[in-house]
Amino acid sequence: MKESVRHTVIFEVVEDLDVGSAMLPYEIWREEGILQVVFGTTARIRVQEMKEILRLVSALDPVVKAPVLARIGPGALISDMAKLLLARVSAPAGRSVAVLVSDHAELVQARFFHRFHRPGFQLLVTTDHSEAWLWASKRRSVTTIPADRG
Repeated sequence: MKESVRHTVIFEVVEDLDVGSAMLPYEIWREEGILQVVFGTTARIRVQEMKEILRLVSALDPVVKAPVLARIGPGALISDMAKLLLARVSAPAGRSVAVLVSDHAELVQARFFHRFHRPGFQLLVTTDHSEAWLWASKRRSVTTIPADRG
């Protein structure tokens, strides 16, 4: 009986790579109460990557209070199935999402996604960083901690 071997290429060798300027497929962090998700120009987001992104967002904000500002770099691709997953699993959470795209073509695609899939969360799609930041900032949940009176 012949055994089949299956392997996956984990990374490619790139000549003359300057590690300091290398762009990761995506990065996620919290800044001033807003979850930042940046998709680099090399990002190819399929269902598996979207699951990981959603898991990381949930780990950074398990109580679903922080809005997300997603910046999609030119050339980044998000598969239709990943978009469907996002619309399906994010709706119950109700997290607000501002999507910042780099050009008009991406703006049209993102607005089509919004109209066609009708995700159950607040969504802004724009090419203006200031508009996206202001919109997300207004949707932050502010928790006030009383001052110690003792």
